[in-house]
Order: sequence, then structure tokens, then C-alpha cells
Amino acid sequence: MASFPKLTLYRANGSCAFVPHSVLRELGIPFTAVRMTMGAGGLWEAADGTLSHAEYRRTVNALGVIPSLKVEAADGAVAVITEMPAVLTYIASLAPTAGDAQHIAGKTAVARALAVSWLAFLSGQLHGRGYGGLWRPRRYVDGARYPDAEKLVIAGGRVSIAECYALIEARLPAADTGFALGALETQPSLVDFNVYLFYRWGVENRFDMDTYPRYTRLARAMETRESVKKAIEVEELDFKFPV
Repeated sequence: MASFPKLTLYRANGSCAFVPHSVLRELGIPFTAVRMTMGAGGLWEAADGTLSHAEYRRTVNALGVIPSLKVEAADGAVAVITEMPAVLTYIASLAPTAGDAQHIAGKTAVARALAVSWLAFLSGQLHGRGYGGLWRPRRYVDGARYPDAEKLVIAGGRVSIAECYALIEARLPAADTGFALGALETQPSLVDFNVYLFYRWGVENRFDMDTYPRYTRLARAMETRESVKKAIEVEELDFKFPV
């Protein structure tokens, strides 16, 4: 049996931390989860009250955001990995060296580089710029003083999100087979787990996701995976493609 470091994932139901949650389950890697929730002012704190936002920033993630992955090695060394591309890349390094999941970060050097490119795009453009503008406009403008400007930021966020969804659609295989890294891929990569989460958000935020048939096919396929289904159940979410 493989020996893994002790992992603690700081996550919130339905948040972007769904991605590492589902990837850990896909790889069969044991972990402990600390469920976070938004407290006063939209700041993350432990849902059970054991970790305030201030304590979370001081002891786990200085930016106070999720996901965070605490790694405790057998020799006692402790590290906290933050930022989605880094968290997923580290988890992929723990993948088994045989079997379907061994290439979850990509089969070749080029595929692995393309996966990193995807993850950076999803994290920076779609999440940071798009959903950041939609959900957190006051990061960019004082909405109390400039309500019209706040509305423009929100509208701009929706435009950015739609542009990103169109780019995802264009980059996915045209055939009814494969995954994000190519039409010949038979198993999902880190990218597929990530784009699935953003498909969910698109549905929940009233984007017409049927406009993107390739993306819809991929999201439907991902939702049939046991790891994704289990993460949905644990996080008490709904299925976007109920049977």
C-alpha cells in the first residue's frame, strides 16, 4: 500500500475547493477536510467555529482564501500549499504509478505543459477576472460610493465569464470522445475536474450552458465518475445531470 503524507484540505461546499476534493477522491488519497464557511464580511472561517478568519490567515493561508492544502510529512515537516494550480499539481504528484489515474497531470511533457496552461487560465481569467468581478466587485470599486461603477464591474465579470466559456468550448475536442487534453484521451486530467466545477457555476449563475455542446458533453461525462458523485454528495450539492 502506498504511503501518503497527512493531508488536510480546507474547503467549502460548492466552492472552487470542490476540484481538489474530487481529485483526491479520484486518486484514492486519504485526507482530512476542514469545512469552511463565509462569516461576517464574506470572510472564510471554520464552519464548526474552531478556526476564526484571523486564525486561518495567521496559521494556514495569509490571504485568507480557499483551497489550502496542509501537507505533513513523516519526518515532521509541514507545508501549506495554496493557489489552485499548485494544489492540483501537488496532488497529481501523489498519483499511483500504474493504472488509469497515473497520467492525471498529462501523459507527455507537452500534455503536462498544456494542463498547466489550462489551470492558469481557469484560475486567473475565468475565476479571478470573471467570477471575481461578478461576485466580488467591491475588490475593484467602492460600491457604496459608486454604485453605477459597481454594476459595470459585475456586468464586465459576466462578459469575461462568457468569453472564457466560449474559449473552453473551442478548445475541447469536437468529437464525442476524449477529454480536455485531447480527443484520444481515455481518462480525465486535472483540467477536466476543474472545468466541470466551472460548468456547475455557469448553470447556477444563469449562463446558457446549452450554448456549449462540447463543454456540456464533458461536464455530463465528469458527473458520472464515482469520485465526482461522492464529492457532490459530501458537499450536499445537486446534480446538474440527474439520472
